[in-house]
Amino acid sequence: ELQFTGQAQEGNNTTSHLSAYDYCRASADISGSCGHFSFSHLVSWMKICIPSGTNNDTFKGISVSADEGIALSRTLDIRTGEMSGTRNGASASLYISLGGESGIKLDKDDVLTVYLTVPADSYTGLTVRTYDAGGGSYEYVFDGTHEFLAGHYYLVKVGNSDVTDIRELDGFGLYRCHGDGMVYSWEPSVTYTEGTGQI
Repeated sequence: ELQFTGQAQEGNNTTSHLSAYDYCRASADISGSCGHFSFSHLVSWMKICIPSGTNNDTFKGISVSADEGIALSRTLDIRTGEMSGTRNGASASLYISLGGESGIKLDKDDVLTVYLTVPADSYTGLTVRTYDAGGGSYEYVFDGTHEFLAGHYYLVKVGNSDVTDIRELDGFGLYRCHGDGMVYSWEPSVTYTEGTGQI
């Protein structure tokens, strides 16, 4: 079972937490003594941008929900790469904690940038809710239905209610995300010893 709960981001506009929830499927092409492995992403990512406005806000977390609910976990069939499972109901939301105990403090006119891994799915009435250190919360609802495809990265801008598919991430051999949003990849060269089943 693949879990999407328990996500935590330490600083503003940081991505080091994403790898723990980047579920992938590999396929292998064995030819002679060589094997080539191709990995494909099975999830979607949201880059959520929220202006702090005129206040010096400290954010403790963000939740994302939808009218028909959101899946907090999925089951993966490793043979087909298909994910299955039902949504957890309209009251279910994915929560990401921000900045540990102290939260993430923004200065006036800064933008909070949060990265959240979500199940690839179609969401109607997408709702982003922020939680501040003072116990307040603010809700932003995005009209319409938004399709989140596996391996795609979406910009969700609060303030102008915009959801944009900004990049499809290619399959990879190995990857690492950096704060600049770039993805670096390499094609592995793996030696397969024929007849042994070992790589």
